[in-house]
Amino acid sequence: MYVQANRKCFRSHTWILWNLLELASRKWGLMSVFKDAGHLFRFAGLFVLAFLVFLVVRHFVVPRSFGQYGHYRGAAIGEIAAHPIKYAGHDTCETCHSDAADAKAKGKHAHVNCEACHGAQEKHATADDPSTVKPVLPDTTVLCARCHTASAAKPKGFPQVEPASHSQGLACDTCHKPHNPGMDAGGAK
Repeated sequence: MYVQANRKCFRSHTWILWNLLELASRKWGLMSVFKDAGHLFRFAGLFVLAFLVFLVVRHFVVPRSFGQYGHYRGAAIGEIAAHPIKYAGHDTCETCHSDAADAKAKGKHAHVNCEACHGAQEKHATADDPSTVKPVLPDTTVLCARCHTASAAKPKGFPQVEPASHSQGLACDTCHKPHNPGMDAGGAK
């Protein structure tokens, strides 16, 4: 009985709305504008539905902390801070290796941090006996080429070489000191 009453109410409201539209169409000619636009209303309805689905999916996919501190996840800061420390820092290296630090300070590599070439050394620096955690000496043939291989994208004043023709396969530290890379044999710096 309740459903039948609602159907009658819905029919009467629909009838009233239809009559108002018909009256408006006669007076202002509105129905001629919307007469063949049913496909456009269906498309607009699909567009609105797709947008609502997008909003729901976005709500579940995008993390809550996104946008908290800018255009990235705010929780990422805590996650990154939770990672164990791997680098000791060049100040820590220089406390024990002052001879290498002095040589480096006089050369072209003065502003290159120790761990850029030697890798992460936190375990070596914090060990009770640092000699037990011996860092691996880098292969200068590969290491130096990372920065000094000739490329048009590098500034003209930056030292660049073609490793294959420059050293004929010899390691860079055969002629150059890595901390102060001038020539060992009295050549040009």
